[in-house]
Amino acid sequence: MTLADVERIRDHDARLSGACVLDATTAREIRHIFAIESMNAALLLAHVRGLRQLVDSLTARLNGAEIMPL
Repeated sequence: MTLADVERIRDHDARLSGACVLDATTAREIRHIFAIESMNAALLLAHVRGLRQLVDSLTARLNGAEIMPL
């Protein structure tokens, strides 16, 4: 989300929930972690969902549950 997006939301008195704004340093770190050159909300969400599935699978394995394929 850019400053222009935030200003547009503010100017149109729109409601926004569950959003976050990343500064340039944080965005660069996230791109490095996921080994991607550019990032948008959909791509970031896809990567986070993938990590969540991996964590859930590893947790299930540690707890002796049946492993579900990713």
